[in-house]
Amino acid sequence: MWGPKQTECCMNYTDHVLKTGNLKDTLKDIRTLEKVLEETEVNGSMQLYVKTFVALLHKPSGPFGGLEIYANDTKVTPDVPLLNSKVIVQLPRELSAGPNNKIVFCMFKWPETNKVKSVERPHEVYDQRLVGLSVQDKNISGLQERINITMEFTKDIDETQKPSCQFFNYSTYTFSEDGCLTYWTRGQTNITCSCNHLTYFGILIVRLGSFIM
Repeated sequence: MWGPKQTECCMNYTDHVLKTGNLKDTLKDIRTLEKVLEETEVNGSMQLYVKTFVALLHKPSGPFGGLEIYANDTKVTPDVPLLNSKVIVQLPRELSAGPNNKIVFCMFKWPETNKVKSVERPHEVYDQRLVGLSVQDKNISGLQERINITMEFTKDIDETQKPSCQFFNYSTYTFSEDGCLTYWTRGQTNITCSCNHLTYFGILIVRLGSFIM
């Protein structure tokens, strides 16, 4: 098990790699950080904040009835609305998390200097923001009750563009919209991504008629 101070050191190191490392090293260290967060000792809930990362660790104390997570760039809270929330996550009871299945929420920004430019088709990730969700010792996919991630969305886009909720596929190093639905109408100041699995999600700005690999 990891202690909070050790986990913060790992978050600091990952932040450094995120800003200076190549794509392969960055993605590897993000996955390592995910495992460290899952194995960090916690009773109830714990909030962690380091530079570009904000994280929440939540250990259910009884039968899991669902969970709401509120986050901005420096704070994250479970089931308590947060002033100036940038992201609100609704997790369904179907996750069936228990005392041995810690829920991990992690949000960070991909620096402008380290965009996913090694990917075959580079795309603009709105606000460079990625949201990661996982459950310790569980591979969550094919959910009937979807996970809803609502993000603040204030970007002006023209009639040739649209926002698209997508996840980062570690197998192909590309973004994909498989398993995700996008709920947004032009002029709205937020967008909801409704997905049937857990991983790293972002909002991509795509051109109408373009095909996302």
